[in-house]
Amino acid sequence: MLNDRPKILIVEDEREMQLWLHALFSQAGYDCVTAQDGAMGISLAMREVPDLMLLDLGLPAGSGVFVLETLRKHPLEKMSKLPVIVFSGDKWFDKNEALAAGATAYFTKPAESSELLAAVEKAVARRRSSVLAN
Repeated sequence: MLNDRPKILIVEDEREMQLWLHALFSQAGYDCVTAQDGAMGISLAMREVPDLMLLDLGLPAGSGVFVLETLRKHPLEKMSKLPVIVFSGDKWFDKNEALAAGATAYFTKPAESSELLAAVEKAVARRRSSVLAN
């Protein structure tokens, strides 16, 4: 049975940004779990099985690209198909490359909260309907 409140894993190393994202999504009705680096993000994804991951690219202990590639190669479908929205200020990793690596969507910091919320809502709804169908 799915929890009524969708769970988002926020993988962000900048504390102020992490707090802003946590507040934004908590107020919108999501349960939020946070990780400060790539390794912790992968570990929490396996343990918490969130409905969606919001992922920064410039992370210590395993970059966001590494996290994304690791999830996409995971043998369990709940991990390999986990929606991942990249939310990054890094200009070195092109949007098309992020999408080609398996990102569900890509936003450059700062983004409009309404656009980010809409993308998360859409991805979570799609994820939950596919879980219910299986």
